[in-house]
Amino acid sequence: MRRLTAAVLCLTVGPAVGRPQTAAAAPGAAVEPAEPAEGREPSTEAEPSGIEPPSPTEATASSPERSPTDPSPEEIARRLFEVRLEKAEVHWQEGDRLYNNGEYAEAAVQFERSYSAVPAASALYSAALSYGRGGKPVEAVRALRRYLALPNCTREQLERGDLYCTAQRTEAEQALSEQARRVGHLKLELGEGVELREVRVAGRTVPLDDFPVLLLPGTVDVEVFGMGPDERRSRPAYITAGETYELYVAPFDPLVVPKVGAPEGTNREFDQLRWEQRQRQLRTTFWVGAGLTAAAGVALAATGGLALYHQRRYDTELCEEECFLKDELGNPMLDENGDFQYLDRPYPADHEAAVGRHRPLANAMLGVTIGLGVATALVGAFAFRKNVQPTGSSRARAHVRLGGSGLVVRW
Repeated sequence: MRRLTAAVLCLTVGPAVGRPQTAAAAPGAAVEPAEPAEGREPSTEAEPSGIEPPSPTEATASSPERSPTDPSPEEIARRLFEVRLEKAEVHWQEGDRLYNNGEYAEAAVQFERSYSAVPAASALYSAALSYGRGGKPVEAVRALRRYLALPNCTREQLERGDLYCTAQRTEAEQALSEQARRVGHLKLELGEGVELREVRVAGRTVPLDDFPVLLLPGTVDVEVFGMGPDERRSRPAYITAGETYELYVAPFDPLVVPKVGAPEGTNREFDQLRWEQRQRQLRTTFWVGAGLTAAAGVALAATGGLALYHQRRYDTELCEEECFLKDELGNPMLDENGDFQYLDRPYPADHEAAVGRHRPLANAMLGVTIGLGVATALVGAFAFRKNVQPTGSSRARAHVRLGGSGLVVRW
């Protein structure tokens, strides 16, 4: 990324106002740090100049009478422009100082203020670079798009030093391509007949005309509000860097409340179909749970059997009290010194380690098997129960939905 461009903002007041030409230094003009910060390239672009002051009609309104001592409209316009120029210069110099000190976020604010005072394209480009260095890719992309929306400089404008055109378009396009890979876009896709009165992204109201909006990668909550009081939806949007996430807003369903005592033939058929669909899902879940329970039982049997096998081998090969030779009568045999003659049998360390491996695994599989069995039994109790329809020709039904003011229950 290139270093900030030092520009010269010159005020030129010709013979029309009867004064010689004067010049005022621009923000950062001819300011070069002693040692540039690491990674910052020196500027190689020529310093433009030549901002034209506003027309006299913009500075003052026409008056019926003007005394000879009153300043002329051209003089008023020149003074107002000098104030703006001085303000832009102060903010530019402060932004250049902050940028060289590594305070990029604060520098971007100063460059934006300099651009507001005198709309020099170099100030806007410097603000975009500061945003990028300061870790604000969203603001950097917006500033670069504003910069590229300005007219490109012609050869005559470059020779004249016109600051209202873009002299660094190629560098700005490269910077925009780099920063755009760090942000994502959120786009709204409205269903047929959908009208929205408000959209909130991460709790902040965003005008509809601003979509698609730039966002940092991650998950954000999006709330949409329709024209009706209960027309509200909330859902997350998953923003990926360099991509566009389309959020579809379907038409808001009208609230339908069946009348008490009305014929229920259609409602009963719908309830029956919904019940059958739910039963099929529960039975599928039950058989899957039964299969998992059986697999867990097989794994429990295998690990438990291995643990018992090595435990018995360990107990058999371990000599605790009678680990010595015996005669035919079962009495301990003594050596020449009168000591017991112990058996030369190694310690069963391998079986002890195997028991330590298989026993915790068997205990874990026991818990898994019991949990799967209990859950499968509960699902089976609901999956294979009969559907008992209520008697009577009519019944009152409750409709529950999430409204704008909370949970809405209607009969």
